[in-house]
Amino acid sequence: MTDIAGVDTIQGLVGEPPRKIRISKDIIRTAEKVRGVWNRNHLAFIPYCFKCRVAVNWVQPPEDGVIFRCPNCKREWEVV
Repeated sequence: MTDIAGVDTIQGLVGEPPRKIRISKDIIRTAEKVRGVWNRNHLAFIPYCFKCRVAVNWVQPPEDGVIFRCPNCKREWEVV
């Protein structure tokens, strides 16, 4: 058996992702449920920017619908 660092499982994307990525409210609700279960089991839910391979910043409360922002490339994820 081989242990693999979690961040190493993130595969790069082909091409350039959009500067603003739209996420449905349903996906956010599902992610919050998963995060709640993981947190109760002492695991973290940490969204990553696939382009930069770094943890994104949470924007709380969301600004103009933006919920995540990459600290490197400034790419934003907007809830629609």
